[in-house]
Formats: sequence, C-alpha cells, structure tokens
Amino acid sequence: MKSLFKSVAILTFFSIATRALGFVLKIIFSHTLTAEAIGVYSIISSIFMVLSTMVAAGLPLVVSRIVAASNTPDTRSRGYRAVTCGTVIGLGLSIFVSMLVIFLQPLITKIFDIENAYDMLLLTLPGVIFTGVYAGVRGYFWGKEEYTTLSVVELVEQLVRIVSCLVLFFLVGSISAKYVPVVTLSISIIVSTILGFILYLRQSGKFPHAHAREYGKIVATYAPITALRITSSLLQPTINLILPYRLTVSGFSSSQALALLGIMSGMTLPLLSIPSAIIGSLAMALIPRISNMYDKRDNFGLERQIQSSVDFTLFCSFLILPIFLSMGVPICKFLFASETAGHYLELSAILLIPQGISMLSTSLLNSLNCEKSNFVHSLIGSAALIACIYILPQWCDIQSLIYGMGINYLIVSILNYRKIRRLVGIKIKFARTITLSSIVTLGIVIFSKLTFPLLVTIFGNLVSIITLSIIDVIIFVILMNVCKIVDITYFRNRVKASIKARTQSKTKSSASID
Repeated sequence: MKSLFKSVAILTFFSIATRALGFVLKIIFSHTLTAEAIGVYSIISSIFMVLSTMVAAGLPLVVSRIVAASNTPDTRSRGYRAVTCGTVIGLGLSIFVSMLVIFLQPLITKIFDIENAYDMLLLTLPGVIFTGVYAGVRGYFWGKEEYTTLSVVELVEQLVRIVSCLVLFFLVGSISAKYVPVVTLSISIIVSTILGFILYLRQSGKFPHAHAREYGKIVATYAPITALRITSSLLQPTINLILPYRLTVSGFSSSQALALLGIMSGMTLPLLSIPSAIIGSLAMALIPRISNMYDKRDNFGLERQIQSSVDFTLFCSFLILPIFLSMGVPICKFLFASETAGHYLELSAILLIPQGISMLSTSLLNSLNCEKSNFVHSLIGSAALIACIYILPQWCDIQSLIYGMGINYLIVSILNYRKIRRLVGIKIKFARTITLSSIVTLGIVIFSKLTFPLLVTIFGNLVSIITLSIIDVIIFVILMNVCKIVDITYFRNRVKASIKARTQSKTKSSASID
C-alpha cells in the first residue's frame, strides 16, 4: 500500500500539472480562435487520436509487462529486446498509417468537407510518427514504474506546446491562426520523444537485436488491446461527423453546429476530465499489481484492492461534482468567456460518476487479461452513444451528446463489473458509497447555490469561485470521513511517514559527511 500510495501520488501530481497546462492551452484557444475554428480543430485532433491509437495504443502496455517481468540480471536483456520490438513496430505502423492518409486524400477530403481540413491533418503526421517511435521507450519506463520520468516527459510536452502556441499566434496572422494548434501538436510530440530517448539512454538503455518470434508475440498480445482503443478513439471522430450533420438537419446552420461542437468538446468536456487525472493515475499504478494478484490467485487481496479502488474512484468523482453543479456557469464564463459552456457543464456534471467507474473497470479488466471482453463492451456502449446522437438532436440539440455519453458509460460499467465478478468471484459494493455521497453532494450544492451570490457581491467572481470550491471540498472530505467512506487519518499518517523518512535520510547524509 505504501508503494501504491507513492506511485498514485506521483502520477496524480504530474497529471494535475499536465492537465492544468492543457486547460491553459484550451483557454488560449478560446480567446484566440473562433468557436467554429475550435470545432474544426476538435475534428482534426480526434482523427489524430485515431491515428496515434493505431500506431501505439497497446504497445506501451505490452512492453511494460515484459519489462516488469524481466527484473533480474539474467532476464534484463529480454526487457531491452521488448523495447526494440516496440520501437520498430511503432515506427513501421506510423509510416504505414501516414502513407495511408496521403494515398486516401480524395476520400478523406470528401468525407471531411471542411476547408483546409486535409492540410491540417497532414500537419499532424510528424506527431503520429514520433508517437509510434516513443511507444517502446514509454513501455520501458512504465514497466520499471518510473512514473516520475514518464510524467516529466508529458509535462515538458505540454510546456513546449503552450510556448510554441504563444509564439506562433504572435507571429502569424488571423487567417493562418487555425493551423497553429495542429503545428504545435507535432512540435511538442517531437520534442518530448527526443527527451524520452535521451533519458532512456542515460539509464544505460539499449536497443539489442530482437528475434522474429519476439516481434510476433508482442503483435499477438497487443492486437486486441489496440482494437479496443481504436474503437474508443474512432468514437470521437464519428461523433464529430454525425452530430454536426444531425444538428443541421434539426435546423442549425453549419457554422452554428460546428460552434456548438467546439463549445462542448473544447470547453465543457475538458473540465469533466479533471477527476480522471487521479483515477487515471490509480488505474495506471494498479495494472501490474492486479495482474500479479490474479496470477497468484490471491482472491482476498484482489477483493480488497478492487473494492478500495472503486470507493476511491467514487470519492474522486463526487469530490468535484458539487462544484460543477453549483458554479458551472461562472467557472466557464471566467475561463472561456462562454456562459453556454457553463450551462452544458452543469447539465453534464453527473457524468463524472459513470465516467470514473467505466474508466477504472476498463483498466481492471485489462489487468485481468480480458482485453477481448473490454473490446466487446466498448462496442456495445459506443453503439448506444451513436444511436443517441443520431436520434435525439431534433429534440435536445447538443445535449444529445450528454445523454449518449451517460448511457455509454453505464453500459460499459455494468458489463465490465459483471465480468470482473465472474472472474474473481467477488461482489463489488456500490450502493452505500453512492447513496451517502449523493446525499452529501445535494446538501453542498444547495449551500453553494445560496452562498455564491453573496460572495460575488463582496469578493468578485474569481475569488468567490476559488473560496467556495475550497470550502465545498473541505466539507465533502470531512463528511465522507464521518460516513467512513474515506479515512483521513490514513493519508495523514502516510504524509507524516514520508516527511519523517526524508528527515531521517537527510540526518544520515549529514552525519556521513561529518
């Protein structure tokens, strides 16, 4: 538990920092680009995610498993050969995918009937290639549980992107500004990949010759994982194609449809991803641990680990929920100068709960070697989402995306946890945590709705948002501790133990110098 707490803490710290920089980028876009331009960028970036998924989705995970199992001097070379395989496979796939985009220009131009969209897509191809090249090295750091190194590379990527965006927005005119997001996307990935290779080589990393059977084994293992993630990544561009079309059929102009999509995907949905910074860190740290327990048939340990992970995931999701429900409009007005985005945020805030459960359950199934089940469950949930955005826009415009996402998360969560229950033979408990958290959240929302107007008249918008958010979080944590959903003393003891260990280490170092 001590090492897990440390891993999650490191990943969460850097993940929050990286996402914070990502929000800075979103704010820059919202104040520099039109809503329509943001909508076009959302479409291009979703295609980029599909291409990146095709070249590197499952490779880091597969390589990490091999590296984690090759932790003795006799087996270490096997881990290095896995890195070689991951790098070569990633490079080969990225070149193939890039050539495919070039050869399919007429088809892509016809499907995405948007001015300059294909040119913008071409500018992302260097990023796709370097994403594939970095897959093997990324898997090495993951397998060695060097989360700090992984996180630093990702943080540098965001920093490079923000700086290059500011420079290019200053240099180019308003007509060329729409190209800046895709150009800086490739620049930042190239820089972070180079940094990753430098750090790998500094740790005496190698690229020894690998045998053909090792390449075959990696391809066979990562294929179902990649299929799952390609399906998930294809979902976003599918939404970005169908939803604007259905909105135009419902009476919106093409510009209005793209603007609504830009507001939802570029402003509202990024805020909903805040809890996933912590949940994603937990899921990433859990994968090797759950796999190890499952291989050893440690059902008691599995039950405790999975149940505590579910409780922690629900806690993280509910922690942010009252803030978005009560202050969604003022938050988005301050960040993006968009009241519409705030209304959508308040409507979609409830998605935090099924989103967190779905995210965790998907990682748990991957840990239990059930990638194929994950793939099938994802297909079923995605089909329901696509049906919603095709049928519902005539009655509830862009809100159909919110309803579709909710149904998708619920379906995936239910199917995943049923599979986990059959595999491990445990019953995962949700009812008590969800019921108590919902009651507490309702009370905090009422308190915030009544208090915020009073604070605004005294302190202004920004200070009121920050102050009330801190108060909401403190109240929620205290009440969850009272309800025995979360144990504050555990985290307090972990922090004290960490401080004590560092103090003792410094004392020993000083003594040895003397």
